Amino acid sequence: MLCIDVASIVAKQSWLNQTSALGTTTVYTPAAAGLFRVSAYVELRNTTDASVSSFLSWTDDYLTQSTKSLGNSAPTIAGGWSITGDSAIRAFRSGASAIQVSTTTAGATHYDLYVVIEQLW
Repeated sequence: MLCIDVASIVAKQSWLNQTSALGTTTVYTPAAAGLFRVSAYVELRNTTDASVSSFLSWTDDYLTQSTKSLGNSAPTIAGGWSITGDSAIRAFRSGASAIQVSTTTAGATHYDLYVVIEQLW
């Protein structure tokens, strides 16, 4: 018999019209250990010489803290807007610590950041 589980969205957040780096920010703190997928999307706007790097931080069941890149966004301007790709990271988490995001910026940045966290099990 085939068993199909569906991931559920447990948190989503957006930061709009950002003009500087986003410090380490908690998006979700799970109540129990599980497997989570974090997806991020960055959109750079009205810039030709800027970039944004986004990062994910969490602590696993062995109390190992990790920070991984969610990707770097460098613009290709088309009509004043730059639409960049998205990224997803899977992480096995302990229930006692937060899932956090942060960004670094270079140049005259104007960007939006969207983050979605799904619990896979």
